[in-house]
Amino acid sequence: MTTDTVEGGRYFAADAEADDELARLKLLEALCDPWTFQHLDGIGVRQGWRCLEVGAGAGSVVRWLSERTGPTGKVVAADLDPRFLGDISAGNVEVRRCDITKDPIEPSSYDLVHSRAVSDARHALDDPAFIYRSGFLVSVWGCKATVLA
Repeated sequence: MTTDTVEGGRYFAADAEADDELARLKLLEALCDPWTFQHLDGIGVRQGWRCLEVGAGAGSVVRWLSERTGPTGKVVAADLDPRFLGDISAGNVEVRRCDITKDPIEPSSYDLVHSRAVSDARHALDDPAFIYRSGFLVSVWGCKATVLA
């Protein structure tokens, strides 16, 4: 399911050719997914968790979270440009076209919020109005993580 809510937000690579942008996103996945999945595994993501993926890109983390959370969990994939997420058909995934700095995200709804290589995510998610149900926020820039509790 895809939901459009962005008003005025602009993806930095919106003018890039689709093939070029997908290649960039796939390179980021190739470089960072092994470490990211190890890190998320260490946190203990499990069946039934509700997860928010900010800046979902080409969807590798969304797919991983979907498998981990299973049919009783939910993964919300939020991105300014969700064009590369259209092939995700898992029943527990909702794709949203969303600007995390402006659009509403349900407070107190997520067990895990994850972001990788999204410069505005940490600022937006550090807002005290955005409260996490069980205290996990994983904000990842490139392949280096910061865990905020």
